[in-house]
Parts: sequence; structure tokens; C-alpha cells
Amino acid sequence: SDLNISLPTIDEQRKIREILFSIDNKIETNNEINKKLEEMAQVIFKQWFVDFEFPNEDGKPYKSSGGEMVESELGMIPKGWEVKTIGDLANVVSKGTTPRKNDIDNALDENSIKFIKVKDISDDGIIDLTNIEYIPESVHVNQLKRSILAYKDILLSIAGTIGRVSYVDEEVKNSNTNQAVAFIRLIDINMYFLLVFYKFKSYDFQNSIHSKVVQGVQANISLTVIKNEKIIIPNDVMLEKYNQIVNSIFNKKDIVNKENNRLKSIRDELLPKLMSGEIRVSMD
Repeated sequence: SDLNISLPTIDEQRKIREILFSIDNKIETNNEINKKLEEMAQVIFKQWFVDFEFPNEDGKPYKSSGGEMVESELGMIPKGWEVKTIGDLANVVSKGTTPRKNDIDNALDENSIKFIKVKDISDDGIIDLTNIEYIPESVHVNQLKRSILAYKDILLSIAGTIGRVSYVDEEVKNSNTNQAVAFIRLIDINMYFLLVFYKFKSYDFQNSIHSKVVQGVQANISLTVIKNEKIIIPNDVMLEKYNQIVNSIFNKKDIVNKENNRLKSIRDELLPKLMSGEIRVSMD
């Protein structure tokens, strides 16, 4: 039997395509901007905390201008800096868990809490909300209360795909996660967030955790490995300077991410409405 589908006119279809194309274009441009900002932040981290070429009092690169270096368990580091572990800087180093099917089926409330999995964290660390799953709030605050995520928790994928790094922003705070994602809650977020975040993204850290992978049913790293990872801490003056510089990059990235999430949801809502004729395009 014939199936009748009502379609907008060709002109209207072209117009719809133009609208959607311009939204996709803007998302793509934003992705490029963010990539550049991210590269900048990672270069600064390497310059300061790997090469020790942060600006000295005269604005010259510290190490190559003869800045004083001292022996540490991680080799030579600038005088007045120290080595700590991630565990020293964190209140919590934990991971999520998968809710029991029974608990989900028996919940009387609807699925309203975002449940982050590794697949939702892109390689560049953006949490993509497009296909995110939801769980009931009753399960979130009872059976899964141990892994309720807080603002500025740092997320690290620790099973399957290992080493993806993200963080909990305003849009995903009070969400939950499963056992393939570790979350690190710092004691002093203002001081150490950007330092630890870019440490996790650094080549050295990624190399280190990949060398400690345990092959089980699924490749994984333990929370102990994360807690014991060493990190170089600068003196307070240099840390303040670093935070100032990188914070402005980070905030720009955040604004662009939010805009992209908004654009994606506009696009996903518009498409079916435009195609069904619920919303008509002005041909002017």
C-alpha cells in the first residue's frame, strides 16, 4: 500500500537545510576555538611544570635563565617547590557504581538525574549531553548516594577507555556516574583545580597511568594508582599566577561549551518540528 508523507515544499526544505547548516557550522567553529584554547592551556602547563620555564622575576624563562633547582623524588625541581600526591590534595578519590536493575524498576519517580558514562566524555574532555542516560532521583540519593557528583569534581575514565579527563560543571553537578569513571574532589578547589586538571591531561600522567593498567575482564586502573600519583606543587605566588592565566582560558572554553550545548538542543528540537510543519519557515 502507498504511504503518504507530507513534506515541506522544496524551497522550504532548502531554507530548513540552511538553518540547520548554519547551526552545525557555528558548533564546528566553536569546537575549533575550544581546541585552540585547550592546546594553549596544555602548552602552558608543560612550559611551567615540566620544562620549568615559567617567567622569573625579570619575565625570563626560569630554568634556562639559571633559576635555582633542587633535588626531589621526581628529579630536579625549582627551589621552594614541593612534591605531593593526588591523595594529599583530595578529600575524595572514588568511583561510581551501576544501579541495580531492581532498584531502577521499583523506583516510583521518573528518571531525572544525569548518569555519566565514559561514552559521554569525549576525547577532548567535553561531556556530551546528547545521548546521556537518566536515573531516578530516589536511586541517586539512596543506593547511589556515595557517588553524587559535586561542582568541580575532576572526572577520569578508569576502565575500558582509560585516561579521558573532564570535570563537573554547572550543567552536570548533582549527577551520578558508574564504576568506569573516577571522581576526584579536591580539598582546595580554588588553589589546585587547574593544576590537577591539566596534570591529568599531561603526557607524563597519561603515560604513567597507562603503564599501571590491570588487564581484567576490562582494562582498568585502581583508585590507589590515582591517589599515589605524584604532582609538583609550586610556591603560592607562582600558583596564583598560573591560576590567573589559565583561568581566563578555562572560562572562555566554558562559555563556548555552554553555547554549543544550547545550539545542539535547539537543533535537535527544531528538526522534527520543522519537518512535521509544526514550525514553518518564513520564506522572506
